Amino acid sequence: MKSSNSLYGGDFHVDYDGKYQQALSLYFVKFIQAYKAEGIDIHAITIQNEPGYQTTGYPTMTMSWQIQRDLVKWHMGPLFLSNNIYTRILIFDHNWDIHAYPENILKDHDAAQYISGVAWHCYGGDKSEPATFHSKFPNVDNYFTECSGFASAPHFRDNLVWNLDVLFIHQPTVWVKSVVLWNIALNDQWGPQVQVSGCKNCRGVITVPRGSNVYRKEVEYYVIGHLSKVAQTQSMRIDSTDNVDGLRSVAFENPDGTIAVVILNKQDQTKSLNVNIDGNIYHFSLNGKSVVSMLYSP
Repeated sequence: MKSSNSLYGGDFHVDYDGKYQQALSLYFVKFIQAYKAEGIDIHAITIQNEPGYQTTGYPTMTMSWQIQRDLVKWHMGPLFLSNNIYTRILIFDHNWDIHAYPENILKDHDAAQYISGVAWHCYGGDKSEPATFHSKFPNVDNYFTECSGFASAPHFRDNLVWNLDVLFIHQPTVWVKSVVLWNIALNDQWGPQVQVSGCKNCRGVITVPRGSNVYRKEVEYYVIGHLSKVAQTQSMRIDSTDNVDGLRSVAFENPDGTIAVVILNKQDQTKSLNVNIDGNIYHFSLNGKSVVSMLYSP
């Protein structure tokens, strides 16, 4: 299906009768059906990871927005519909600064009818781009689907602040429904990398040293924990005072009625603050470059 005739690099082939687009769409159908047969429902798929990038170092493929538009419009969308598949189709799956790609696709109403959302990565552009995008396409969901830590950025506090500030606190405030990190587990050489090079310094959420039966929790593990400890599945983000005097916050109402609040102090110095929930005021101090998670029961 690719110009490189290889897993590595290349462009998606376009042919006059659409056989490659149809074959790729049928692959997704069979994948979703096979998992469902094992009792696993696939909530959403993205068509191609980082369609604007290709390298010979690991499996990649470029796919223009025109090709992705036509693939959804003429093949994947109708094929999902005819097979009673309700898995959500997410387009793009690349950086904030290439926002013209999903915009161009969604301007085509015949393609847009099959599209549930847009997936974003963190490696370029403005962290608030999903909010701008939402103002143009308010009925299209936004998902954040990839960002990696790097061994070249080893400082725990700085990584804690950046991940919470840019991703786990900010993204939900700009209409994003998910925050996903890459990669869950890697070894102490940022692998395994067997026949492909891949990322040579990506940090996993946990590190499992080679030849060891122990693991090390990285800063990203604790970042995820601050949200997952208090915010439940199907929670709804609610308004909170944010970005005042170096303090960032995000809040959610959980399905059971509890309120989850996560507060980050981006500054070096300790900050005193009041948290007001339903007229109940709680006063405390938050150390510099630290985070606190709260769960309030009415």
